[in-house]
Amino acid sequence: MPKPIPQPVSEIRRGTVKAATWENETSVGVRHKVTISRIYKDGDEWRNTDSFGRDDLPLSAKVVDQAHSWIFESAVTCCPSPDTHQRQTEGNTYKLEAPPHGQEESITKETTGTRGS
Repeated sequence: MPKPIPQPVSEIRRGTVKAATWENETSVGVRHKVTISRIYKDGDEWRNTDSFGRDDLPLSAKVVDQAHSWIFESAVTCCPSPDTHQRQTEGNTYKLEAPPHGQEESITKETTGTRGS
């Protein structure tokens, strides 16, 4: 049986520019990656490219911003402060702390107690 083709969990399109959000399960929970592309017509065929012209850049910025918002809106369960969020994944709660600019977010697993003790 052929392996199913992975599908994005979200696609945001503005004009000819599209942002596709992909979900990846990791040892620390769900992580998302975003790919952006532009569609164009070559004769009678529609094609995709990851090259953008001057007039495509505002749309690219918009779909990337909206993809970023979608990732947080789909994953955040509560917001104790603007810099800290909690993400619920498979029964585990992960605390997300906003990183300094240019660094990856910090994720720590929070313990909520044990059952049956």
